[in-house]
Amino acid sequence: MAIHLGKKIAEIASSRGVGATALGKLLNTTRENVYSIFDRELVDTPLLLKCSRVLDHDFVQYLYEDEALAKFKQAEVAEWEGKIATLEAEKAVLAEKVQLLESHLADKQKLVEALERNLEK
Repeated sequence: MAIHLGKKIAEIASSRGVGATALGKLLNTTRENVYSIFDRELVDTPLLLKCSRVLDHDFVQYLYEDEALAKFKQAEVAEWEGKIATLEAEKAVLAEKVQLLESHLADKQKLVEALERNLEK
């Protein structure tokens, strides 16, 4: 792990002016447990997410400093970008179809109006 998560939590809490006692209240735990968190290199995901929420800081981002996780994230991002590109292409095709149908509808409306005018005569 490239970063000591507990130390990072302590650093961010300190920069926000949140001491161990206050952080303990925010996390619904004791001051002693907060110091235990500060000592941990790794923090379990639910606690990490809770710390992210109460300190308004994305601690999960530091997990991606690990090379294997960074590659996983890159693969995930590439996959989603591919899906987005496919959907955008489909959207363009559908937009063309809608435009064509609207044009046909306008032509049919003109035809109906012309037929109605002829019937009125």
